[in-house]
Amino acid sequence: YQNDPLTLIVVAMSHEAKAVLAWLKVEEKRKLEQGLLYRGLIFKKPVLLLQTGIGEGRASLQALLQQWPIKGALLTGYCGGLSPHIKVGEAILAQKILPTLTAPWASLDQKVEATLKIAELIYHKAPLLTVAVPLTTPQQKQAAFISTSAFGVDMESLTWALALTEVSIPFSVVRFVYDEQGHSLEGVIGLVDGHGRPRPLK
Repeated sequence: YQNDPLTLIVVAMSHEAKAVLAWLKVEEKRKLEQGLLYRGLIFKKPVLLLQTGIGEGRASLQALLQQWPIKGALLTGYCGGLSPHIKVGEAILAQKILPTLTAPWASLDQKVEATLKIAELIYHKAPLLTVAVPLTTPQQKQAAFISTSAFGVDMESLTWALALTEVSIPFSVVRFVYDEQGHSLEGVIGLVDGHGRPRPLK
């Protein structure tokens, strides 16, 4: 399978990666500058799973493209809910990635949407906001929704979406709501490091 076209799946945190690893028959694991990379098969289809850590990071695709023929990408994982109407566990299939990626891009949305329907998951086709600093209070999330109309917020999607757009690789972004607009994350963010691992308590 080494020369077969691959699908790249990008997540931020280790427990997001575990959800994919449950389906992935791992053939190779290595540490890269961009994060922790797994190569293997899902239903006999070649897949790269990249765990990047929390935040924008460096969305460098060149090293990956030099080694593997990536044909498409899925950016996924958790997000915060900004819309007051979206609930924990519901999905956002991003149609815009704010603040800068608003034009249509080559996407895999048709396949992703079909899969969400098969799984009978509630999903919303809506804008997603990427930020550099977490929005931890209900007030911050409400203000972001009013100013952007984005249904969800994360810290990674825009960087990778822009990198994929530059090299004309089709991709989709589907995020699952972890906290609703009215939920506060104050005191929670400090419990994990930049890779989503629990910080040791004193």
